[in-house]
Amino acid sequence: MNNTEPRDGFTVAPITATSVAEIDLAQLTGDGRFRYSPAPQDIVHDNTYRASRAATALVGYCHSTGVLGTDPFWVFVGFLADLYHLADGFGVDLRAAMGTAREHYTAEIIGAN
Repeated sequence: MNNTEPRDGFTVAPITATSVAEIDLAQLTGDGRFRYSPAPQDIVHDNTYRASRAATALVGYCHSTGVLGTDPFWVFVGFLADLYHLADGFGVDLRAAMGTAREHYTAEIIGAN
């Protein structure tokens, strides 16, 4: 396995919700602060907290579009498609931004905060 692939146990705490409507933001937020520690449980904690911030945005998106009960895959598809439109409006190259985001994600799952 190379550093661009997630390693078991270092990504995020499992999300048991089957739709965005079922997401428990409090469960994802934890204590609401980063630990910035290389310990595996702290990496998972920090990445779960990061996921909570994205979940907050996704829940808001779902409320505005009315797709709360939809399969999360399709919610992500719609959200990302709309994000492309927003990026166009700002003149942002979303493909380049996604590449940089992937680099940040990779660093975060290996604990190189």
